[in-house]
Amino acid sequence: MKKHTIWFGLLVAVLALTLLIPASVFAAGRPGHGTLPDPGDLMNVTIEFSGQVESKADAIPGEWVIDGRTVQVTPQTAFNVNPVTIQVGDYVEVRAEVGDFGNLTALAINKVQGPNDVHFTGVIQEITDAYWIVDDTKVLITDQTVILGDHPDVGDIADVMARETDDGVEAKRIVVVDAEQTVQFPGVIKEMNDDSWLIGTPAGDQTVIITADTRIVGDTPDVGDMVKVWANVTADGLVATRIQVTDIPPEVHFKGRIQEITDEYWVVAYQKVTITQDTVIEGDEPHVGDIAEVWGEATADGIVATRIMVTATNRFAIVRGYVEEQTDAYWVISGRTVNVTEDTKIVGNPQIGDQVIAVVRVEDDGSLTARSIHKVPEAPPENRVTFSGFITEIEEGNPAKWVVTSSYTHNGEAKTWVVWVSDETEIVPEGAEVQVGSWVKGYGEPNEDGSVNALGVQVVAAPRVSFAGEIQQKPESGVVGDWVIQGVTVHVTDATRVIGNPDNWDGYAQGYGTLNPDGSIDATVIGPMPH
Repeated sequence: MKKHTIWFGLLVAVLALTLLIPASVFAAGRPGHGTLPDPGDLMNVTIEFSGQVESKADAIPGEWVIDGRTVQVTPQTAFNVNPVTIQVGDYVEVRAEVGDFGNLTALAINKVQGPNDVHFTGVIQEITDAYWIVDDTKVLITDQTVILGDHPDVGDIADVMARETDDGVEAKRIVVVDAEQTVQFPGVIKEMNDDSWLIGTPAGDQTVIITADTRIVGDTPDVGDMVKVWANVTADGLVATRIQVTDIPPEVHFKGRIQEITDEYWVVAYQKVTITQDTVIEGDEPHVGDIAEVWGEATADGIVATRIMVTATNRFAIVRGYVEEQTDAYWVISGRTVNVTEDTKIVGNPQIGDQVIAVVRVEDDGSLTARSIHKVPEAPPENRVTFSGFITEIEEGNPAKWVVTSSYTHNGEAKTWVVWVSDETEIVPEGAEVQVGSWVKGYGEPNEDGSVNALGVQVVAAPRVSFAGEIQQKPESGVVGDWVIQGVTVHVTDATRVIGNPDNWDGYAQGYGTLNPDGSIDATVIGPMPH
């Protein structure tokens, strides 16, 4: 089994494309269970915890119970695997937003290895309906086993996630890689032997087998040269079919959220990016949480940035609590100092002892500056109505009338709200362009006719949603075009990442993309669905 682990780290990175849901990585530091914030803490704070899935809803949105905590899972929840593959009894790490009254909404759920879980890679030696033999290990196949990747055959490579039970090793997920599948990757030559080369890559050192059929093109190879490798996956390892040698490092280009900033490197979209004196940084002043578009070079030591374009994101938060002190320069709200300026809008004439909601900007030094402070009306909290969806109609006025429709397709019925937006409504981010087709979420007070007087509205990007099921319609030729999958129209373009050959999908597909106002989805990824 050990001979496969050297190169499988790289292969898993390649196979991550087949998982259809991008991996989510949790922030540094895991406070365990921690304590829930009291009403004076920042709204939209997050907590992290881990534990076993005790129950889960059949569809999303829905409630899951994880380690004794009820968590609301929404279409916006990020998973590191397809949520269908997470079973009761699996172990997960959760990052959740704490609501006004302690309710938890999952921002991210990461499936992790539990105490009885096993994970190994090997050659498939036998296949039956009840079990497989993988690298001399009997692996039980059940109705809950999810099989991904290529069609399984004896001799192929299997990456097995399983659980030890009283009956033996029971497979939860198996990713199958055809024994002759080709992978490609960039790197630097670190060692050269007659029958193998050691290639340093951002994913780690990889040994590739050199045969008489290996084509070596480009410059004369030498230790330290940059290469691009094409190789076949075999039971013996990676067998190079072609190696292109060049003195020019391969270029990389990607965009993601900044997660860490140091003088020597940044972490962007979970990738370490080395910063040098030649790196050109443009756009807004960088902060953790902003979006960075990175141009760089892939080296054996990782990505070296040549240019980074930074786009600032909203650094706003909401403070809810009771007024303890008021001055011309600042207020103290449940122990938190909030600076006030001549531009701060005060609504409802709040006094010391009143409950308020303050929309604040988090400054570079961590201090809070209020954009507005609203006195909380003495109305039962359960009267508050929340809404989210696309704006499908706008009638100007004061108040303006918005029609907001949640057009989510296959996990729930569409819902529509009539929302009244006045000068008293707080809209974030400041200066956001609101138009028909914008996705908004907010809250307000209900009227007798069912409409909502909006108190707060946030303008956000349209949500990422998943799709899965039977292929009911597809383009007459090729992949690009409109598909209908389980009643959902899915637009596939040249920018869509397509996993595998659609001719081998056996009539079922799954993936994810961006929701449109008409309920269709612009596919980011599409691939086969096990069934």
